Amino acid sequence: MNRNKFEYDRFGNVVREINIFNINDGNVNSIDTIKLEYKDSLLIGRVFSYGYEKYSDFTELGKPTLIEKKDDVLLNVFSKEQIEYDEKGNIIKSTEFTDYKDSTVSPKPENVKCIITYKYDDRYNVVEIHREYEPKKEFPIPITGGPFLYEYEYFRYKYNKNGLWTKKYKTVDGKEYLIAKRKYK
Repeated sequence: MNRNKFEYDRFGNVVREINIFNINDGNVNSIDTIKLEYKDSLLIGRVFSYGYEKYSDFTELGKPTLIEKKDDVLLNVFSKEQIEYDEKGNIIKSTEFTDYKDSTVSPKPENVKCIITYKYDDRYNVVEIHREYEPKKEFPIPITGGPFLYEYEYFRYKYNKNGLWTKKYKTVDGKEYLIAKRKYK
């Protein structure tokens, strides 16, 4: 079990994430400080300890439809993500192309196209995720330091009296799991 704490800038973007992996002893295991790049008040990039993200082709709501990512540490990969939004600004489809030509991993993985579609409830929380890969991948996909990825994932939420979710459940392969709890001050 772990706890994540976030610090935000004046525009509501995360500038610092503090991870505590063993919440019982309270030791901080990692602190990631994120350098944000703005043009006027529009976020155009993030620089992490392991790489960067650059945003462009913005919607009328100021949301990027193209994100270029570079991982300079683990796999040394470059990717481009094209994003489609609904009228409320929620992501409904993400298509990411990952290029492993500069990767230091041996043997080099194949370049990958990943399409993810999202569905939302009436409070704009994700209730369904569907993933497709080219070339095809076998699910579930293990992720180092994270949960397995499934072709279909379903979510439900418990809400407080203010309409904010306090518990998030995930259902995969017919089994439901509590995956997150939130406390509000």
